[in-house]
Amino acid sequence: MERYPDILELLEEVKVDIDIISASYERARNDEDQLKILRPKIKSCFEHLRSALEYSAQDIWRSYTKKKNSVYFPYGKTEEDLNKSLNRNLPALKDQSPILFDLVEALQPHKCGSEWLYELCRHTNFNKHDRLSPQKRENSANSNTTFGCIVKNYGSSDSSFTDCYYNGIPIANSGTVEISAKRRVSEIKKDLFVPIPVLREFDWVEFKIEGSLFDVLKLITTSYSQVSKFTQELNGIL
Repeated sequence: MERYPDILELLEEVKVDIDIISASYERARNDEDQLKILRPKIKSCFEHLRSALEYSAQDIWRSYTKKKNSVYFPYGKTEEDLNKSLNRNLPALKDQSPILFDLVEALQPHKCGSEWLYELCRHTNFNKHDRLSPQKRENSANSNTTFGCIVKNYGSSDSSFTDCYYNGIPIANSGTVEISAKRRVSEIKKDLFVPIPVLREFDWVEFKIEGSLFDVLKLITTSYSQVSKFTQELNGIL
C-alpha cells in the first residue's frame, strides 16, 4: 500500500491532538465558563482522518484499474447513498475486488450501526469550506461544589448560609448566600462580601457539534480507532 506511511503520519498527529483535546476536557470539568473546545484543532483532526481515508481510496482504485478517475472515499448515510457514491468514486469495486468492497462497506452506517463515518465526512466538509462548527456544552447532572473548606455534591440538593461571619465580617452581601447547582459559580461569588473560594467540578462534560448527537471528542476517538483499524487491514491486503 503506497500511501500507508503517509496515513500513519496523519494518524500519529491525530493521536497527539486527542491527548491535547482530552486534557482540555478535563480542565473544562472545573471551568463552567468554557463553552467551546479547541475548534481549530478539532478541524485539523477531522481533516487528517478524512485525508487518511482519501489516500486509502487512491490505493484501492489503483489496485484494480489503471483508468483515470477523480477518486474520493465512498460513504453514505444509507446503503443506497453508498452505492451512488461508489459508482462515482470507485466504480466496479464490488465486482473487481469483493474483499476490498467488504472492508469499505463495513465502515458504513447500514453495516456497523454507527454514523461516525457519515458525521466525520459531513463535519470535515463544513469546517473546511464554511466555518468552524458551533458547539453546545453539556454538563453531568452531578457536580461537586467547594465553598471554602466545604465540599458537597450538588445534583438536586441546595444549601444556604444565613447570617454567617468570617473573622467578624458577614460573608454575604444580603446576609444569605445560596449554593446550588442551578446557580453558576460567578453568580455565587457576586453574593459574597468576603473572598471565599468557590469551585465547581462536574463528573463529565461534553461538547456536542451543532446538528449532531456526537460529542466532538467521542467522534474523533471513534473515527481514529476505526480508520486505524481499516487502514491496517487494507495495508495487509494491498
